Amino acid sequence: MAAHFGVLAISLASLLTAGLPTAYALGSTRPGQSIGVITPDLALTPSVDSSHLLRSADGFFYAVASVDGRQVRLLIDTGASAIMLSTAEARRMGVDVDKLTFDQRVITSAGTVAMSRAVLDHMDVAGRTFEDVTVMVMPANSGIGLMGQSMLSRFDLVSIEGDTLKLR
Repeated sequence: MAAHFGVLAISLASLLTAGLPTAYALGSTRPGQSIGVITPDLALTPSVDSSHLLRSADGFFYAVASVDGRQVRLLIDTGASAIMLSTAEARRMGVDVDKLTFDQRVITSAGTVAMSRAVLDHMDVAGRTFEDVTVMVMPANSGIGLMGQSMLSRFDLVSIEGDTLKLR
């Protein structure tokens, strides 16, 4: 089982760093024709409650994080080491992105990416408030933020049971 989890984590990390689509087609009446588009920022995050996240239709788990009522949807990525936000998401969370210097190099499966570190005074996620939350900000709009180990390790419990991810 541990080997399967490792393969899943590596596969998920590779998929995420290679880039996710910024929009998903909804249904179709004919092959190649969609009847609508939904962007990851606007998609609902299914959950039983804030600490029990249901697997999304795309097979992944998402959490909604907020700072002073401003929300951002984050993909749970156990293979990522940090919280990663685009400049648009960071700005929404209160980061003064104009003062950031993208001088830190991060190695991903897609290559080396320039990022900037920022610290949020606090962040609410899964019914808990965390202080001094470090985030990595990407200069490009990646379409969706990631919640990696720097946040997941702050929970007492992270577990997956069937189609439910529990954060406590």
